Amino acid sequence: MDNDGQELIVGGNDHFYHTYNLLSGQKYRSRLPREIRALKTFELSHCGKYMATIGEFGEVHLLHAVTKELLCTLKQEYQSTSINFSKDSNKLFSHSDDNEVTIFDLRKQRIEHRFVDNGCVNGTSLTISENEKLLATGSRQGFVNIYNYEDVFLKKLPQPVKAISNLTTEVTDLNFNPTSEMLAMCSSDTNSALKIVHFPTATVFNNFPTQNAPLGKPTVLAFSPLSGFLGVGTVEGN
Repeated sequence: MDNDGQELIVGGNDHFYHTYNLLSGQKYRSRLPREIRALKTFELSHCGKYMATIGEFGEVHLLHAVTKELLCTLKQEYQSTSINFSKDSNKLFSHSDDNEVTIFDLRKQRIEHRFVDNGCVNGTSLTISENEKLLATGSRQGFVNIYNYEDVFLKKLPQPVKAISNLTTEVTDLNFNPTSEMLAMCSSDTNSALKIVHFPTATVFNNFPTQNAPLGKPTVLAFSPLSGFLGVGTVEGN
């Protein structure tokens, strides 16, 4: 969904993307720039100007959010697995299938900083709290690290303020709620593998999910704008 809530953007495994205008009901099928083979993983910037998508061999492509014109291709050492914009849309964070997180300066279109995700072997996910005080990372080994946002710019080996080990399989998705008081995390490898962390206490809710509410294998998470609801997509298609 774009930032004004009028257009739904759908990617896939081919050289096209699809848009659906929620006001007019019009559907469009458009070709991606030739440098981009597929639009499987992408993020929209908070300013509404940019779209970033993960490419191959460590490439991250930056496009114009409206025209989908390729603006530049950023490059890191390892394959990107998860991307997220800073709130001012001037920086792009990219986790990797190794243990490094790369921070790109979009104004200069180059790497600003890299840091090692503590204890991580293969990174899978990354998200930033709405108040931009916390940054969370997930790994293939099931660990979630929570960092002070400012610390990751200052050090090559920042120490997390909290390490969460409640998931035992690959962390598929991470998502802070709009008030930055909760972090939801999930793994699609195990049934009902979904946990919620409370802030500022950084404690995991032990009573969720309940045995009476099976969730299947969760793959993606999203809070509603006022945090009253948590949407969960599963492998089973629910």
